[in-house]
Amino acid sequence: MTNTKNKTAINTWTVAPTSVFNKLTAYFGDAQQHPRGIHAIIINASMGKSITVKAFAEQRSSVYYVCCHRHMPIRTLLRDMLTRMGKDSSGTIAEMLDNLVHHLEKDKEPLFIIDEVDKLKDEVLEMFVDLENKLHGKCGLVFMATPYLKKRVETGVNRNKRGFTELYSRMKKIFWDLTPAKQEFKKDVSLICKANGVSNEQTITELYNKCEYDLRVLTDLIIAFKAAA
Repeated sequence: MTNTKNKTAINTWTVAPTSVFNKLTAYFGDAQQHPRGIHAIIINASMGKSITVKAFAEQRSSVYYVCCHRHMPIRTLLRDMLTRMGKDSSGTIAEMLDNLVHHLEKDKEPLFIIDEVDKLKDEVLEMFVDLENKLHGKCGLVFMATPYLKKRVETGVNRNKRGFTELYSRMKKIFWDLTPAKQEFKKDVSLICKANGVSNEQTITELYNKCEYDLRVLTDLIIAFKAAA
């Protein structure tokens, strides 16, 4: 029979102040307080983005998060953004966009975090030019994506693809790469392990080697280790 106390300890997860967590939190705060242009953040997958967004949203009001997916049309994205705000998502695309802007203009220091932006089609990305124009100085906008977004946007600009020069300008022509270097990631692994009850240095090294630069895998390894202890 499983000990209830041990089961609770295994299921409890403590968020550690990793390099990615600290940097993302700082960028989110800056985007919310200084809503001018789009903050474009690129980072490898499984580096703790989602858990950071969740923690930040719990501490701040008017923070909204949407995760994109392949083949996502403009209507679906706008619907998800309005739904996240708890607002009506009916109407035409133009009406939905106006409705979104209307509610964000009335909100206090709103911040919209759009994750996995690199999966969006060109015409959906182009919509953010109009959105930023309408919300400049009124709502913080953060893009999060893999480094592929940088290559895609820069290629679009070089090929003079419609909307990409304008989008690049709205991003302030900067992509903030927050993917940790090897030694930085190793420290992050140690922080996460110790925050969640794994303090033996040899065990931490083993988990670091096994997770292969993937914090999602590390989480599973720590949970499995604690369950077997």
